[in-house]
Amino acid sequence: KSSAASDVYKRQVHSMMLQTVDDVLYLFPDWMKKPASFTRLRAKGGFLVSASYDGAQVTELKIQAGKAPVCKIRNPWPDREVEVTANGRTVPVTIYRDYCAFSVRENEVYHVVCK
Repeated sequence: KSSAASDVYKRQVHSMMLQTVDDVLYLFPDWMKKPASFTRLRAKGGFLVSASYDGAQVTELKIQAGKAPVCKIRNPWPDREVEVTANGRTVPVTIYRDYCAFSVRENEVYHVVCK
């Protein structure tokens, strides 16, 4: 029983820190205003996401691509531009109303920062 309870707790915490809705990744969507971080949480599309939050905003974001050809994230820095890099090169980002998107290659690691 404790293993099942532990799994439920882990899933609840996971969903407070990372959610995928309509193929868009949401970071810390239900987290309180306290610092937190996670490493390599699995998201829909096979993405492995690592992020840090200082209680007010995302301070670090790294995404390892899975099978999906495009990564979509809700902009963790509203009203600010996002820059994505991989292996020292800048990756083009398309900005939509509620999220941004960029093409990815399987297993490549992408660093997402606020400009």
